[in-house]
Amino acid sequence: MLLKKTVILVAAAAVAALPVSRASQSEPGGMLVQRVLVPAYLQEGTPRARRLALIEREVRLFESLVWKHSDRKVRVEATLLPVSRLILESDLTAYSEEWGYALARSTRVEEDLRLAGVELSEYDGLVLLFDPIPDRPCQAAGLTWHSERYSSIPLKENLFQESGHRYPLHLVMTHEYLHQLDSAFEEAGRAEGFGNPDRTAQAPGTACVLPGDPYPHFRTALQHDELCRPTDWRVLDGLMGSWATR
Repeated sequence: MLLKKTVILVAAAAVAALPVSRASQSEPGGMLVQRVLVPAYLQEGTPRARRLALIEREVRLFESLVWKHSDRKVRVEATLLPVSRLILESDLTAYSEEWGYALARSTRVEEDLRLAGVELSEYDGLVLLFDPIPDRPCQAAGLTWHSERYSSIPLKENLFQESGHRYPLHLVMTHEYLHQLDSAFEEAGRAEGFGNPDRTAQAPGTACVLPGDPYPHFRTALQHDELCRPTDWRVLDGLMGSWATR
């Protein structure tokens, strides 16, 4: 469910891969290049090197999924940034009975990134990954803040069961990122220019759903807007990414 000025609750569907559509686009010969920062706050005492390797794999699968299902029109260049500081309860959002807790993009988190040599203004998207604090439950698979355009995803155990193929992290990341793209189109004055991934998934009869697509909030949303027209990615040039000719 997308809440325009607060947070977005996401229930990500689990599917390993979907076929590539050959639907035509309105801007042939180019692609939208977007830089995305992915800080990962991990607890001490965990097998850090192995976990980072798993997360790195999921981040690359996230890049690949967006590239593939956008019909090679959106190239995400994600930077995984391990953060050594342990998060505190003060870093979390206020408790919600529906969503629990989440890591907020607070002043302290932004300071962590600056200390790591990162300037957020150089990135088009932000996806915060974090180990939940014991006794501070995170009910949501992921949350996205519409106006601030960033996502927060708790690294729950089920994201990595069976080596991450039960509820893979990259699917949650992709779903959340679709909400960031949706908010960018709205900021550009094109609210109808991108399909809401929650609405597309829940009511496929109301959107342009590509044949054979059981989870339309990925492939359909990345190729068609709410009026079933090819997504005009050049609208986001300079706002959320840069258009590159090829």
